[in-house]
Formats: sequence, C-alpha cells, structure tokens
Amino acid sequence: MPAQPLSRGTALTAACGLAVLVIACYLPSLWCGFIYDDFKMVHSRPVIESIDDVAGVFTKRQTDNLPYYRPLTWLSLDLQSVVHGRSALLFHGANLLLASTWASALLWLFSTPVLKLSRRGALVAAGLAAMHPVTACVVYPISSGREALLPALCMTAAMAAWLRPGRRQRGIACGFLLAGLLSREQVVVLPGLFLLADLCLPGRDRPGSVGNWLRQYAPVGVVLLAYFGIRWSLFGGSGE
Repeated sequence: MPAQPLSRGTALTAACGLAVLVIACYLPSLWCGFIYDDFKMVHSRPVIESIDDVAGVFTKRQTDNLPYYRPLTWLSLDLQSVVHGRSALLFHGANLLLASTWASALLWLFSTPVLKLSRRGALVAAGLAAMHPVTACVVYPISSGREALLPALCMTAAMAAWLRPGRRQRGIACGFLLAGLLSREQVVVLPGLFLLADLCLPGRDRPGSVGNWLRQYAPVGVVLLAYFGIRWSLFGGSGE
C-alpha cells in the first residue's frame, strides 16, 4: 500500500491507543519484586539529598570494576527512591509507562514519510516491536531493565526526528542522541545509523557538497566529542 501520513489528530489517537495496549500487556509486571541487578541499582545506591548529589551522578563512574557511564538511567532510579522510597511496584510502574512511551516513539518512527509505510503498517510494526518477547525481558521481572528501555526510547525518538526534514528536527535528534549516550553506551552506534539512512534511504534530501555534509553532521560530532571526553576523564588509562 502507498504511504498515508498520519494527521496530527490521528497520530495522537493511534499513539494513545498503542500505549494503552502496551500497558495492558505488561500490567502483570507491577506484581514483580526486586531481583538480580535491582538490588545493586536501587537498594545499594546512596540516597540523593542535595543538588551536589545530583551533579555527582554525572561526574562519577557508576561501578568500580566496569566502564559504565549511565548517569541519566541511574539518576532516574535515584530520584524515584527520593520520591516514594524503594517500592518495587512503583519502580515497575515507571518502567511500564516508559515502555508505553517507547511504543509511541516507535509509531512516530514508523510513520516517517520516507519509510513509506501505510498507517496500518506503521501501527502494526510499532506494536510488534513494543510487545516482542525481547522487549518483555526488560519490562519484567527486573526493574533495572530501564537500562535498556530508556536508551531504546532515546534512540527511537532520535531516529524518528533525524528522518524528518529541517534543522529543528536535526536539533531534536542531537538532543535525544545526547540523552541516549548518557543512558547507555550502546547508543554510540546512532550516528552511524543517521549516516546509513542519509546514504541508503530513497527520497532523502541529501546535503550534496562535502561542506554541507560536514555542516549537517557537525552538531553530532560535537555531542560525540563531549561524550568521549567525559568518558576519557573517568576511564582513561583503564582499558577504555
């Protein structure tokens, strides 16, 4: 079928319906307790008491023996502990909402005109991805599955924005790229996906000259340089 771009009202209705479906699918996760890495990521973390503690999450490595730098993910867990204590139900509830938000971001991505999916195709693709067994593994039974959910949301939203025309959309994509990198290291592949999309997808408005390519990717390069600079300051000389 030819692509049928969603109107704003239709897109909002479809996204809300998909989010409700995902919540219904993963509702049993609310009755899971803490297991495995939950104890390290929730119970063993120091309690946030000041702005300095918040800043400290961004200036320190998250583990002593592994080069993990995931401050946004860990800070989201820390702030939840401040708000409602260490209630497994509420941590799983936050992940449930995050999974439903990711489903909406998937719909935004698959509805990109350049992908040429029909309305039904975009909705089915988003639903299959959001309720796939691999996704289920990070929704329950473990609340620290947020380490996969949050970067997945950032990557999906960044790609959806990048595939749409305009400088504003590229700025949004770079913002989500930064948030994703601060959520999990694997998001570093995202600039490569940007480039593949620009080179391979038919219908893309390519920059043309080398200078235009460099200008378009300059903000992406700045984000990457800043990120690698932070990582080097934390892990340089330790196999990083």
